[in-house]
Formats: sequence, C-alpha cells, structure tokens
Amino acid sequence: MLQKVKIVYETPLKKEYAYNPSANISKLMATFTRLDNLLKYALVFYTDIVGRLEKWDETTKIGDVIFKFSPFLKAYSEYTESYNEMVTIIKEEKTRDPVFSSILENGMKHNISKGLDFGAFLICPVQRIPRYVLLLSDLLKCTPEDHCDYQDLQKALKKIKEVADHIDAAIATAENREKLIEIQNLFSTPLSILPDRSLRAKVFVPGRRFLFEGNLIKQCRKERKERRFFLFTDVLWYAFETVPGTNSYVLSGEIDLLYLSVRDVEDNAIPQDKCCIEFLSSGKSFNAYASSQDVKMKWIQQINSAIEKIKQNQNTLNRAGVKEKEIAPVWQPDEQALKCPICKSEFNLIWRKHHCRTCGLIYCDTCAPRIHNSSDRICKVCK
Repeated sequence: MLQKVKIVYETPLKKEYAYNPSANISKLMATFTRLDNLLKYALVFYTDIVGRLEKWDETTKIGDVIFKFSPFLKAYSEYTESYNEMVTIIKEEKTRDPVFSSILENGMKHNISKGLDFGAFLICPVQRIPRYVLLLSDLLKCTPEDHCDYQDLQKALKKIKEVADHIDAAIATAENREKLIEIQNLFSTPLSILPDRSLRAKVFVPGRRFLFEGNLIKQCRKERKERRFFLFTDVLWYAFETVPGTNSYVLSGEIDLLYLSVRDVEDNAIPQDKCCIEFLSSGKSFNAYASSQDVKMKWIQQINSAIEKIKQNQNTLNRAGVKEKEIAPVWQPDEQALKCPICKSEFNLIWRKHHCRTCGLIYCDTCAPRIHNSSDRICKVCK
C-alpha cells in the first residue's frame, strides 16, 4: 500500500507543488517523508521474516525478528500523531484548490488504486500496529509454551502492545486538540463587541481535555434560557449563542471542578420543572433542566466522574493551597417572589427585589440591606 501511495499520489503532488507550496501542502509533503521511512522499515522487516519462512522447520523462530524490529515501530507513533491534521488539511485543500482535488480524483481512478481514495491509503499505517498485536496474540495461542520461540514472542507482543498504547494515546491527544480547536472557533466573537460581563474563552490550557457538551435550559435570574455547556477535565463552561443559528458563542460562566458538585433534583408535579440538575459551587449555584431523564443522568454521570478524577489527581499530587470553599446558594427565580417574606411588602417598580447572598431568597431593600459598602446583600434572617 505504501508503495502505491508514492506512485499514485506522492509523485504527481510533488511535481505540481515543487515550487512555493502553501503551508498545508508543505505539511503534506512532510507526511510523505514519514511514509518513506515507514516503507524502508517495512521492507527490512519483510525481508527478515521471509528469510526465516523460506527455511521453516519446527524450530524456526520469528519472535526474535519481531522483537528486534519493535523499536522502529515508534515511527508509526510519529506518523499517527500527524494523521488527524493531514485528514483536515486534505479536506481543506480539496475545497480550496481545484488542482489538488483533481490530482486526488485521478489517483483514485488509477488502475492500481482499485477505487481507494487518498484517505484509505493514509490510514493504513495507523491500523498496522493493532493488527500486529492481534497477529502475535493469535500466534502465541498456537505456540506451545515449551517451544523455543515462545518467550521471544511474549517479549515481542509486550513491546508492540506498548507501542500500540502509545499510538492510542497519540490518537486521543490529536483528537482532543482538534476538538479544542473546534470549540475555540465557536468563541471567535471579537473582544471589543463582547458584553461587559462576558468572559474570555481560553480553551487551550495545559492538561485540559474535552469530555462532554450539550444544551441545557439554565434558570437565570428573571427567566430560563438555553445555554451551551462544555465539560472539560478541569472546568465546566456555559455559554450563550450570540445570534440563534450562527453557532457563535459568548462564554458567560466558568466553574472549577474542584469546587463544583451536582445534585439530582427530584421531579415535582410541575411539568416544566422536570429533569432538573442543581449545580452547586463557591462562585455561583443554579438549576438547569435537561431535555429528558436520560440526558439529565448522562450529565450528572459525566460531571461526577470528572470531579472524582480531578480530586484523585489533587490528592496524588498533594496540591497545597486548595481548600474547601463555601457553596453559593441557588437564587430564587424572580417570578416566584411576589412579596418580601419578612415584611410582606409587595414588590413593584419602586419596591425592588434583592437576592440574599447567603440563602438565595428574594427580599426587599429594607429586609436585605447591603453588606458594608458592597452591592451584595444579606437578609435579616441570615445575619
């Protein structure tokens, strides 16, 4: 397959873009260099294996050949790390460059391609190592433990599994990077036109991985609004769409998972209150509503799993300075408060509503005075 890539795709592409290639094409050419290295290793490996098979008898060994070859398999890891980026580049260039698209179409029509497109060839090295693992596992099952090749096959399988694990990790890292880029692009609104209270969406943070996303109906102060939630390994984001249907978002909240907990709120008789999740944190607490019980439980499961892992890592690393913080109360929705629960005064344009920062309930100006010179208030009950 790798030899076919050189004939069908590498040669015409290098000829067409020999001078002043774009950044994307240059990256693609670097991939061909990696493929050339893989082909060299594969040919040496093939020659050694065939040499043993040609002199086959009951005492012939191939485990030592595979074990000797295993360090070179790390080249497959390097190739795999760039694979996802190459797939993205190919899609972009096919849309942008008619000449590039034509070369790929002609390659697929080539008699030795047998209808396979460029991507089908590029994925072959990614699939090779898992196939080696399966092959060696089957070979071990068919090899008696007292055979002279058994221990070498075991060592070879162990080494190749290590490479396979490294490749799996590289694939996961590459996929996570692509997803983070995708999310970053959702928050492309210029800072100059963002609302005053919006947060800057900084997606790329060391160690951060994407976990889960979806829409929930968040209980805001005056009404319920749809928000897009993004769960990462360290934080939970919620954002609003700038204009419906534009797929462009503004970050309105960020909660550190170390200080977050979620609670499954039991359904009551009111239909619109079903599938409620209570988000409790030191900075802000609120209720949000899922579209179904399944979605609700999925969110709770994902968040609790992420919280458990980050707290385990915190204990493992023995991080200093991380202390428990007080949980902010869930604010009572404005529409639920018609009068002050202490003085019974009815709320109106003059007699305004104020949330107590301790209990989250709504009181009047008199019954929930300001705390010193700040805008925060605490009701007389909580004082």
